[in-house]
Amino acid sequence: MLQGAEELCIIPDDGLWEVPFQALQTSTGHYALEDYAIRYAPSLSVLTALANRQQPIAASLLAFG
Repeated sequence: MLQGAEELCIIPDDGLWEVPFQALQTSTGHYALEDYAIRYAPSLSVLTALANRQQPIAASLLAFG
């Protein structure tokens, strides 16, 4: 199914964030990271949780170092 693909977009949910997808092996015996550009995106449940989260009122701070 990935024949000809150069990039993988992985959208894990819940405990799947702990799975090292870049270390999975392809049918050729290579690691996925060797054959594909891999990027991650948050699932809709993460975006929903972030949208529903109460934002605490914080004081402003501008700092330079």
